[in-house]
Amino acid sequence: MQPFPSVIQDFVDNLKKIKEPWVQYLQQFTIAPPAFIDITVGTSPFEYRAEEPGNVFITGGTISGITLTRGSDTITVTGSLIPVAVADIVTVTWSVLPTMKFIPSYGVDTHNR
Repeated sequence: MQPFPSVIQDFVDNLKKIKEPWVQYLQQFTIAPPAFIDITVGTSPFEYRAEEPGNVFITGGTISGITLTRGSDTITVTGSLIPVAVADIVTVTWSVLPTMKFIPSYGVDTHNR
């Protein structure tokens, strides 16, 4: 997700065109989100850190636990679709490798910068 531009940044230039930081910010709400992104699952316990808002989808494998950490708070998660915000960490403890995908919420693909 693109950060909100500084409020001291002018919205338009001298020609009354919207300035670039604002264009980039507003475009993320009108551009279709990128396709689902495969997550390469590593050794257990595996941690995935979200780079943008979206959902983590987990399927298959044999999973003994899933937690979601936001800042200093951690909760146990049940289910296969986990909503995440920027910097959230999803930890999956597994004995048989699961498949994981990231489903972006906005039209900005931070994974391909």
